[in-house]
Amino acid sequence: MLQGFSHLKNIVHVIEFFKANGTAYMVMEFVYGETLKEYIARTGAMDFESRALPLMRPLMEDLNYLHESDVIHRDIAPDNIMITPEGGLKLIDFGCARSTSSEKLTQFIKPGYAPLEQRTTGGQGSWTDVYAFSATIYYCVTGGKNPVDSYDRFYNLQNGGADPLVPPSAVSGKISPENEQVLLRGLALQSDDRIRTMTELLAEFDKNAAPKPPVSPKPPVPPTGKTQQTYGTETPVRDGPVSGPSNDEPAPVTRQQAANDTLKVVVGILIAVVVVLVILVFVMATNRSVAAEPLIAAEAVKTAISGRIPI
Repeated sequence: MLQGFSHLKNIVHVIEFFKANGTAYMVMEFVYGETLKEYIARTGAMDFESRALPLMRPLMEDLNYLHESDVIHRDIAPDNIMITPEGGLKLIDFGCARSTSSEKLTQFIKPGYAPLEQRTTGGQGSWTDVYAFSATIYYCVTGGKNPVDSYDRFYNLQNGGADPLVPPSAVSGKISPENEQVLLRGLALQSDDRIRTMTELLAEFDKNAAPKPPVSPKPPVPPTGKTQQTYGTETPVRDGPVSGPSNDEPAPVTRQQAANDTLKVVVGILIAVVVVLVILVFVMATNRSVAAEPLIAAEAVKTAISGRIPI
């Protein structure tokens, strides 16, 4: 019956089942870690919304799968849930597990965790595990306090007294008022008044989840009269005043505009320097040619005299 659930990560894997010595044996995987009971004794109460519910959610989903397969555990309690080194939960000890299709179910009572119907041989189902699981949550959020046994609650009510089950908030339970009411419905004495399935229990808790904060709107983009980069896309901005100062006031100079103006000044200076240099070179070349003409004439006269060449 249980060997077909080896794919469930939060349920202990049953390796083999056999009969010998007039009884039956189950060989299950060895689970490293500590029990939930030991963990709470070491660390104290869990905050339900931030710690207990996220931790227990995968196990609740796997338990719902078991229930839909007509299997109930009937012994859910803090000492039968392991916390693995990886930080997950694993439900162990399936010695009392039964198929809900059985005509008669054995009686099994763990004080504080067994509902009233578990004292009989009928009327058990997924709601039976819901009671035990809710009692386990009660234990975690109160820092290790067991719920009052279902029979003691029933006896007190039958004799005209009040239900002695103390709400977890009254014993420093770390749980919101809304989720506390859901938890108490999971601990209802009469199965007809109780939340029926793990899926329903989880859905009721999720209804009370804190709403997500609204997303803040993006800030407005100031107009600049040019195309500007906004949130990764180019957004053309309409020219002209939109709001703010009047048209008579000069527009503020941006950093880019100042850089462009500086560049224009530098380029103008460089052009002026080049023009001046060209003029100087031209003037110097002209003066040199004029000064050389008398020297050439004097040299020609000297040559003519020495060589008796008529001029």
